Amino acid sequence: MNVDPQSLPAQAGPPADDDLDAGRPAVPDSRWRSDVPADLVAVVQRTPLPTVLLEVPSERIVVANRPATELLTDGSDDVAGRPLEEFLTDAPSGGLDLMRAGRLSGYETSRELRRSNARLQVWVRAVGTAVPVTHALAVMLLAEDRAQTVLRPMREGGAPLVLGTTDAALHVERISSDVEALLGVRAEDVAGRSVLTLVGTGDAPTMLLGIAEATATGRAVTFSARAGAGAGRSAAGDHPAASCQLMVLPLHPAPSVGFMGLPGDGLIHLEASRAHLQELMHGFARTIDAAATSRDIDDGAESDQLHAALSSRELDIVGRLLAGDRVPAIAKTLFLSQSTVRNHLSAVFRKFGVSSQQELIHLLRRKDGPSRRQ
Repeated sequence: MNVDPQSLPAQAGPPADDDLDAGRPAVPDSRWRSDVPADLVAVVQRTPLPTVLLEVPSERIVVANRPATELLTDGSDDVAGRPLEEFLTDAPSGGLDLMRAGRLSGYETSRELRRSNARLQVWVRAVGTAVPVTHALAVMLLAEDRAQTVLRPMREGGAPLVLGTTDAALHVERISSDVEALLGVRAEDVAGRSVLTLVGTGDAPTMLLGIAEATATGRAVTFSARAGAGAGRSAAGDHPAASCQLMVLPLHPAPSVGFMGLPGDGLIHLEASRAHLQELMHGFARTIDAAATSRDIDDGAESDQLHAALSSRELDIVGRLLAGDRVPAIAKTLFLSQSTVRNHLSAVFRKFGVSSQQELIHLLRRKDGPSRRQ
């Protein structure tokens, strides 16, 4: 069923299911109209992250949840029907044009909040499959909150998330062991290959475009792809290539990149069920969290030094530790015993000359980075 956002409240917390079909007071601003599925409205309103649904390319707000309203206005004003730029001091990035043309499924940008001059990280994801794209979801996080408690409720569970990095020649340096669950190939068989072999031949230009955009803007971009034959999948045969949603973000030195992958195309279909929309939103949040964790590592330590020091499994565990997980949660996620996780951590402690998890976290987040013991 579709509802007219003009009949939705501009500011509302998570509604009861029965309320979604009930009549609603009109939004004072009558300059805009847009038909939006009720399930999508419900998912936006229920997500704990500050989220808005935007018209594209106008960036007019169609639906805003309570955290977004409080972030933009301190909760004192209605925001539905008003352009997002009314609450921000800078213009949208060029990623909007690439997304609208269907060349990228989403992108990250940095914007300044007008009421406080605070920097926001805004993660934008296309809604629907039609081109040109007419709607997008935007998750807005204060820069200092990028890996903090605001993301923690959406970290647990879900499909395996693959983390990896390339060198400046775009060869895979490190990739997490979850790649086997996603692509059916072992991490050691991917390392050293071109990152382009992870996607099908037809999607290689999209990945190159994403890498170029990420390198040029210093921000992450997302796109959908099929697993490539070079990643252990046959381009033809009885088993179709797996669909993946991929994110790339720039690392140092350019053009080396970090990348994350989740199963499924990640596309937000307007006709999707509420449960599927909630799953997609969860995956969206997990990629944001993974990007934040990768930046914590890259900002706090020289990337090549860290990657040279750690095995793929150790990198898995350290990444999850920096994301806020502890040994029981890491063991459950990686299907390891807690004693195995602790053994891996002990090996990491020896490599960096620390004796506790807190020391390791502090060391890796230091701006001058760790000094590895030989």
